[in-house]
Amino acid sequence: MDKNKKSFFLKKSLIFSSLFFCFVLAFLLVCNLIIIVKQFVKPNSPPFIFGLTGMIVQSNSMSGDRSDHIEVDDFIFVKKVPYSKLQVNDIIAFYDNKIIITHRIIGIEKNENDEDVYITKGDANNVRDENLVTNDQIIGKYIARIPKVGLFISFLQKPIGTVLIISAFSAILFSFYFYKTRKRTIKN
Repeated sequence: MDKNKKSFFLKKSLIFSSLFFCFVLAFLLVCNLIIIVKQFVKPNSPPFIFGLTGMIVQSNSMSGDRSDHIEVDDFIFVKKVPYSKLQVNDIIAFYDNKIIITHRIIGIEKNENDEDVYITKGDANNVRDENLVTNDQIIGKYIARIPKVGLFISFLQKPIGTVLIISAFSAILFSFYFYKTRKRTIKN
């Protein structure tokens, strides 16, 4: 009886993990398709999925000991927000020429057209940014980070990373198939 319970539990856990794995892969596939399509539609802007975009931090300008600090190789999430909701101390991602910068708003002023412009500064920088940031430069507001995950994502974007992740997923699927085939063979 104990062996049957163990076999039942193992069978159910394999089914659950297979279904979970398929849902995760399907979700990733849909996200990748959305990203690919959006890259063709708007090639010069980061793709947003469900109002969020992710970015890998490549400088230490926001390093520090604040609770919302950002470190090199962190993966950050940026959300589109109405410009009217931005305020001092918010961290925003914006374009400075063709480079994406993520800095803190340290002041808000009005320009000659009575539009808000933002004074920004990296927490680790000694001086504020030279240029004011306008609404059309803003990508979104920083909302969260995952420390050092940017390293893993950067690795996956390289050919060897892609090959390794596809191989790992294939090995998992093969092992599930092999296990099921072996169980059927033993029963017969």
